[in-house]
Amino acid sequence: MMMSLNMLVETSDGFDYTFADYEAWAKAAGFSRTALMPLAGPTSAAIAYK
Repeated sequence: MMMSLNMLVETSDGFDYTFADYEAWAKAAGFSRTALMPLAGPTSAAIAYK
């Protein structure tokens, strides 16, 4: 939620997308699977595997 708020505050049309959105885009691009890796703090990395 904080990242979404930051995007709205820092840009006029800011937005954030969900992991489900990312997963659908990756699969449509031909990736076989995806994973979400937690990072420090409230962030994470989305990974797609060919």
